[in-house]
Amino acid sequence: MIEMYLSKIVLNPLNKNVLKELSNFYEMHRTVLKAFPDGEDVKSSVLYRVEVNKKTGVPTVLIQSETEPNWNFLVSNGNRNLEPPQYKLFNPQFKKGQHIRFRLRACPSKRVLRHPDGSKAGYIKGLYEPEEQIEWLKRKGKDGGFSVHSVLTIPEGNIVGYEKKNGKKNKITIFSVVFEGILTVEDVDKFSLTLRKGIGRGKRFGFGMLSVAPLG
Repeated sequence: MIEMYLSKIVLNPLNKNVLKELSNFYEMHRTVLKAFPDGEDVKSSVLYRVEVNKKTGVPTVLIQSETEPNWNFLVSNGNRNLEPPQYKLFNPQFKKGQHIRFRLRACPSKRVLRHPDGSKAGYIKGLYEPEEQIEWLKRKGKDGGFSVHSVLTIPEGNIVGYEKKNGKKNKITIFSVVFEGILTVEDVDKFSLTLRKGIGRGKRFGFGMLSVAPLG
C-alpha cells in the first residue's frame, strides 16, 4: 500500500515573492523544498505542479511527498497565501484493470545519439507533435504499469527558468505539455512506483507529478 502526503497551497498572485516564483520555476522549486529540510533523499521524492485558475488567475501549488511537510514558514509570511496551506495523508489502493482519471504536466522528449549534421552528440530533443507526445506517454506507461485508455494533450509551450550555479545564472528551457484522460492499471506494483516517483524529466521544476482520481 502506498502512503504519501498531498499538499495544497493557494497563492496570492499579487504578492511579489509569488510573482518571482511563478516567473522562474527554479525559485518555486527552492520554496517548495523548504518544507522538507531533512536531506537530499527526502527532497528527491518531492513532486509538485502549479495550476492557475483560468477565470480568477489564482495559482495553486499541489505537492506530493513521501514525508510529512512543514509549511509553517508560509503561514508566517505575510499575505503570501490566500488561505492556510493544507495537507492530508494519501494512501490509494489499486487493482489490475482499474480505470482511473489522471492529469500530468510533463516535458515529453527523447535522447538523440547524434545530430543529423554530426555536429552534436547525445542531446535531448523535445517532442512537439501531439502524436509523438501520446506515443511517449504510452511508452512510459508500458514501463510504468499502466496503459492509456484515452488522453487529451494541452501544449503550454516553452517555460523558462534560471538556475544559479557556480556564481553563474544558467537558463533552463522546458517544453511543457499537460496530459489528461483515463488510464488503465496493468501492473499494480509498477504503477504504484510510477505514482511515487513521477514520469519523465524536469521533476524538480514542477513536471512529472501524476495526479489520479477514481472514475465517477
